[in-house]
Amino acid sequence: MAASLAQINARRDALASNAARFDELRRIHRAVARQLEQPDSPQSKDLLAEAGRNIAKWEQAQTCSTFYIRAWRRILRNPGPGLQRLVSGEVAIADAMLQNTPFGFALHDPAFRR
Repeated sequence: MAASLAQINARRDALASNAARFDELRRIHRAVARQLEQPDSPQSKDLLAEAGRNIAKWEQAQTCSTFYIRAWRRILRNPGPGLQRLVSGEVAIADAMLQNTPFGFALHDPAFRR
């Protein structure tokens, strides 16, 4: 019985940790989306250029499913609303998209971690 309780508690801890990780991914992508609401700003252009380069790297190295490559390219054509849909949970595969993001560089940028 004690082993089962320990397993249940370990599973609960893992689920809580995973939920916290996805909350952080959504928060950072919300910050990116806010920046992209100013499409003519140099920062927005830099974000989109870097994300586009990352997608091109995925495609060239064949390190990512073509599904994600196409989906992110679609989002980057109109990034503000597309990212808002992801972080709001309107997209069924939002968690998968946020894990496999061309904005990975923003995950370590203090400007987006506030």
